[in-house]
Amino acid sequence: GMADTAFEVAPEKQNRLATMYGHPDVLYHQFSTFLQAWTTGDNGRRDVSDGYPASGAPNFARGGHGLFSTAADYLRFAQMLLNRGQLDGARILGRKTVEFMHANHLPPALLPYELNKIPSLGYGFGLGSRVLLDAPASAVPGSPGEFGWAGAAKTYYWVDPQEEMVGILMSQFMMAMDLPDKDFQVLAYQALVD
Repeated sequence: GMADTAFEVAPEKQNRLATMYGHPDVLYHQFSTFLQAWTTGDNGRRDVSDGYPASGAPNFARGGHGLFSTAADYLRFAQMLLNRGQLDGARILGRKTVEFMHANHLPPALLPYELNKIPSLGYGFGLGSRVLLDAPASAVPGSPGEFGWAGAAKTYYWVDPQEEMVGILMSQFMMAMDLPDKDFQVLAYQALVD
């Protein structure tokens, strides 16, 4: 399982939490504020852990926010997706469910899709993740069908079934616009030798 993933961190595990960085009023910033910080180089990395309590009822649990996890658990999740829904001999999701989740569901008229007015060139979107359709357009040397997504604290995973690889990045910087997730992915692909 994923014993270190939950919406609330057990008291005996609180000392294992990494510091959460971000802008002091990260929840109240507009996208333009983050874009300005990114383009001017004022990253404003400050400890904002108090704004993300690890105990008590989750007050902001949603996709991209709320879950606490470890790199090892996140890797298990990605590995399960690579294994088409199976991990350690246990079936978690049906094979066809995983295939359907990670197929592009956007019609050509909606491509490229945009996040905050930034086009995601070369990608379509499945049920919960982006899906690589055109590697040259994306500027990532991945394989068609590669999929993944990022979380609010600039956590990121991708799965490439063709290369049988997964990658994860966990930065702990809320709403970061300038962290090297794409560079990290490109470097991983450049390291493949056979």
